[in-house]
Amino acid sequence: STLLNNGLFFQTSVNVQWQLFAAAVWLIGVIIFLGYHVFKHYNFIKMTDRWSERVPNKQTLKLFESIKRDLNIHSRINLYICPCIATPMMIGFINPRILLPLADFSENDLSFILKHELIHYKRRDLWYKCLILVATTMHWFNPIVYLMAKAVNFQCELSCDAEVIKNTNIDMREKYCEMIIGMVKNQSKLKTALSTNFYGGKKGMKKRIVSIM
Repeated sequence: STLLNNGLFFQTSVNVQWQLFAAAVWLIGVIIFLGYHVFKHYNFIKMTDRWSERVPNKQTLKLFESIKRDLNIHSRINLYICPCIATPMMIGFINPRILLPLADFSENDLSFILKHELIHYKRRDLWYKCLILVATTMHWFNPIVYLMAKAVNFQCELSCDAEVIKNTNIDMREKYCEMIIGMVKNQSKLKTALSTNFYGGKKGMKKRIVSIM
């Protein structure tokens, strides 16, 4: 009986030690994963704050305000030009701002871009991305969660596309597709998990174009 009790005590002790070890590994992974993304986001915000400047073009600002009214958005959203990025994006939870790359967009393209990013804002997609980041952080060891996060982000872009081209004719849809394809050559690694990204990669481009058309 004594030997049996000692054996059970030893087995229980070993199990507890393994559980503590697994918990420590998980916690270290959480700290490293979250720390990496927080540090990356902080540096990205710092860089854009330094190099961004407000859009000076009055026509662009007028178009921006017009699209905001059409989408029934009354909150203050700043519009900046940032030469450090290659594709349009939105950042900021408390003070949201849309960043445009230093490029010569046509009025149609600019209208598509601004509407796309404002739809992201209206749907609170940055907050959803934050929840996705939290879920990925908690399950950093599970590759399936990364695939799920990627799928959610892709579906988010498809949903915005659908809203942008809603009630438009085939010609406007073709122009929208051409604008998105034009972003392929401008893919940039300067982005963060807590920002919208107008261009999601070549692999999803075909599905995205088919969905739009």
